[in-house]
Order: sequence, then structure tokens, then C-alpha cells
Amino acid sequence: MPKTAVHVIVLDQVIDRFRKSSGEIEKKIGEIMYAYRRAAVLGAIGPDLFFWAPDFEVVRKLHNFYKNWKWVIDLYNETIGKVKKTIEALGEPVEQAVETLAPSTIALIKTLIHEIDETVRLLKSSIATMLFSGVIEGYDVLSNLSGSPSLLHTLFDEFTPPLQKGKKESDWYWFDMLHYRWTGKFAANLVNSAKYDVQIAYAFGYLTHIATDVIGHGYVNQIVGGPYRMHMQRHATVENYIDSWKFYKVYGESINSKLNSILELPSSLPSEIVNLLHDSFKQTYQYTPHPSRINRAYGGFFKPEDIYATYEVYKFVTEVLGSMNIKPPEEPFSGVLDILSDALRGIKPPPSPPRPRRMCSFEDIMALGLTEESRECYEE
Repeated sequence: MPKTAVHVIVLDQVIDRFRKSSGEIEKKIGEIMYAYRRAAVLGAIGPDLFFWAPDFEVVRKLHNFYKNWKWVIDLYNETIGKVKKTIEALGEPVEQAVETLAPSTIALIKTLIHEIDETVRLLKSSIATMLFSGVIEGYDVLSNLSGSPSLLHTLFDEFTPPLQKGKKESDWYWFDMLHYRWTGKFAANLVNSAKYDVQIAYAFGYLTHIATDVIGHGYVNQIVGGPYRMHMQRHATVENYIDSWKFYKVYGESINSKLNSILELPSSLPSEIVNLLHDSFKQTYQYTPHPSRINRAYGGFFKPEDIYATYEVYKFVTEVLGSMNIKPPEEPFSGVLDILSDALRGIKPPPSPPRPRRMCSFEDIMALGLTEESRECYEE
């Protein structure tokens, strides 16, 4: 289950291959996906979009968390960032001039600097706890400063899906349903129901998501030690590392600073795509066991307004995360990397890893070192 960057990288490669294909149909589809790349990107995001759907109760808390996060970023840029720049700008001149001042003035300056430092520290603590306002039930920002490190653990505990607890499909989230039940049929219905070019681009973009998941799942599972449904947090961590590494290999830039510009998310989800999704949900799942956590009078399915709202939350969170990128530090002076390279040139590389050892058989273990093969097991 690769994440957004890998899905979009694969999408662009598919579009390029289709456009260069000698097959008339493939070439035509490639040109449509190229002309409507924004729709194709939305398709490549695929079922992952519905992680932010309203049937997932924790989404409200996550939405609050990221709204608080945006507040923190804005506050930092307006206050702490300016304080930091001011201190950095004045620090050296003050240190040079301080020797010419009276002792009482020096003491006052030191007191002011200390107070600024303490104020910044307190503000940072308040910011850290403000993130969870309206997120963790019963959490008091002012009285629970000491408990803030455990808040993320509390938040993540709420992510456990009914699927992981062995619940029936009617209790599942649609996000899990799209990944584990009739996944291919849903994608096929998207393709077969697509009439307009924007829908065709979306549907074939969705196919690239499914194809990439089929390959990526097995690879990630090997690293994680099990499937997504049993190891959600590990899975997401591995996917994030893969996404960041692959994005840098392809674009040569940080995923945090450039992903948004690569996605080119529209301001709202096109109505043609909303209608296509809405109809495909019913066409695929109407006569099979399916989630009914919301809209029970509507058969448990998303209404068009739910799909619009899901995209709005997804877009908001993606943009907030994209605004958090940290630029790499600048060289303290030109040529420093060459100097460092020269300094490291004489350093010997680390030793080679030890040779792999064979697995001891049951017979070797029971021989208690009396045979040559058994002796190797006990000596090692």
C-alpha cells in the first residue's frame, strides 16, 4: 500500500507509456489522462481518499488536530519566528557592546534575555498541548501540560478499525471495504461507467492505484512483518519512508516541499467524478454485505455531499502538511563540503559484515556438538 507520492509517480509513468504505445486504444487513453492529469491524479489517490470520509469517527478529531496544527504554524510565523530572527540579528552586536555597559545595565539585559527565553519555552509547551484541543476528549490544555507526550499514543489508539477486531462488514469503514472487498469490481465499474473524458482519466488513474497496491502490499508486508490490518502504524511508517525516498530519487527535492505542486489538487472535487463514485458504490456493493455506519436510511452509502466533504478534508490536511517543510541548512561558507570530503578521505571504511551462518537443523541441535555440523552450531 504505497502512499500518495509513489502512486503519482507510477501514474505519470503509465501516462507516458500509454502515449508512446503503438496500440490505438492505449494511446487514446494516455492522451486523455495527460489532458486531464488532475483527474487522473485524483484517481491515483484512489480509495485512500476515503480514509477522510465521515463514517470514520476519528476523522473529526484528526480534522481538529490539523486545524490546530495550522493555527500553530501561523502563530509561529507571526510571533516566535520573528522573535528568533530578532534575537539572531541582535545577538552578536549586543555581545560586542555589552562590555562597554554599566554592570546594572548588563544585569538587566541578561534578565530580559532570560525572560524572553522562558516565554518562548512556555509558548512552545502551550502550542504542543493546543494541538490536542478538541481532539482528545476531556483533555484540559492548562492542567495537563505534563501529560502531553502520551497524547499521540492516546490518539493513535482510536485508529483501530472494526476490521482488525473481526467485526462483520456492516461495521467496517468504507475505506477498508474498498481495499478488501470487491476492490477490482469497484474499479471495473468505474471504468465501465465512465462517459466523459474527466471520468475516464479518473477511472484509469484509479486502476494504477490498485495495480500499485497489489505489488506494494507484499513488499511492505515483508518489512512490517504482517498485513496492514494487523500493523497499521508500522505500515504507515514504512510507506512514508518509501514515499520520501522514491520522491527524492525522482524529483531531487523534499517530498514536503514539492508534493503539493506535483499533485495540483483542484479546489473542489469535479461533479462528474463525484457522480461516478456515487453510482459505482451502489453498483458494486448494493447486493453484498457492506458498511452501514452512516446514512442508514440511504442504505449506508455516501451521499454526494459526503464525497464532496471527504475531499475537502483531504485537501485541507494535505496542504497543511505541505506547509511544514523544513529547508536543509545552508553551508556556513562556500567550499565547506569539499573541505569535509578531503578530511574524510583518509578514514577507513567500516569492516565487512560477518558471513551469513546456516540455520542449525533439529538434528544438529540434538547432537549436542558431537558431530562436525552440530559443533559449528554450538561454537558460534
